[in-house]
Amino acid sequence: INNIIVANGPGSFTGIRVGVTVSKTLAYSIGCNIYTVSELLVMASGEYEKNIIPLIDARRDNVYYGIYDSNLNNLVNDEFKAFNDILGSIDTNNYTFVSYDSFEGITVTNPKINVKKVIECAIKSNSINPHDVCPNYLKRTEAEEKLEKNDLSSNK
Repeated sequence: INNIIVANGPGSFTGIRVGVTVSKTLAYSIGCNIYTVSELLVMASGEYEKNIIPLIDARRDNVYYGIYDSNLNNLVNDEFKAFNDILGSIDTNNYTFVSYDSFEGITVTNPKINVKKVIECAIKSNSINPHDVCPNYLKRTEAEEKLEKNDLSSNK
């Protein structure tokens, strides 16, 4: 193994943690290169006729999303956002939505992952020191949000 590519988020907190931890440990142990890619980029890697909006359901009417062109250039940076805010800001007819989830008001296609394209995209970037690989959650955990809310209210 010369290279490891890990999707470092967004998505399930536990899934991201496990995937990143295993990848970092393996890369460090065997001394190989490690690269990170967005899970949304992976989902957008298939062959589609229009620009692609990969969606991951983040619950409570929120999603993780980004907008990619067919060369996996990130046209709109990956972010956590209310689903209806996205729909209100774009013409849905101009995009292909890809997701493992279903969403009201749009047609969604299951991702057709192109592994070769993902590898080519990842290898274009510089490899990372395994100790510097971090999950990209895009959103703080509910516990962190509650803690911050409590800290702010106790400072009044």
